[in-house]
Amino acid sequence: MTPIEVETGPMFSGKTTQLLDLANKLIVAGEVQGTDFLVFNHASDNRYGENVISSHGHISIEAIPAKSSKDIFDTVFDVDDQNNITLKTNREQLTTVFIDEGQFFDMNLPIVVEFIDRYYRENLGLSINIVCAGLDMDFRGEPFGPMPNILAIANKVNKFVAVCKECNKRTPRNAQYTQRLIDGKPASYNDPIILVAGEESYTARCQKHYKVPNKPSPHFE
Repeated sequence: MTPIEVETGPMFSGKTTQLLDLANKLIVAGEVQGTDFLVFNHASDNRYGENVISSHGHISIEAIPAKSSKDIFDTVFDVDDQNNITLKTNREQLTTVFIDEGQFFDMNLPIVVEFIDRYYRENLGLSINIVCAGLDMDFRGEPFGPMPNILAIANKVNKFVAVCKECNKRTPRNAQYTQRLIDGKPASYNDPIILVAGEESYTARCQKHYKVPNKPSPHFE
């Protein structure tokens, strides 16, 4: 692993599986979750439970639910009344921080990620690994949340692709887009980016089969 590594791509492409594989390797190596490494998931993602990250292949690991990037910061650091920042007890043993569903976090996530990396280097002379997994694009095909800024500061980016579900099975194309479907039809560009509830579903599609009805054309003054 490198200091800041990002696993990105559409849904069903293996991003979370890669993150879980890296975390499980630490467990095999004898590292202890909660002491040697931390695993975070956005609190809104409770598809597989309240405190767990799971891949579509049903590989799972316990995780700390975080509502914001500040929750991640507060798990690692203490801040006193004079705004002095210190590590929480035993956090000097921390080797790795895993963050899943990065696209759901607020725009301060890149700042927190960069600060954790910098604090350990400058104050402890240690390298800490930070692995963030998330969608690079929303269903509209546009940059999703803080992910573009995370990608910009990353030391390593693994861009995954899925298999297009609309292609002929004998000649499938790589799918780089997440297609939202409502009643089996592509969702409109004007639909909300994140739906708390609804009859929507998601699939992976290649450039040929990916569609966003009502997506505006470029307009220049």
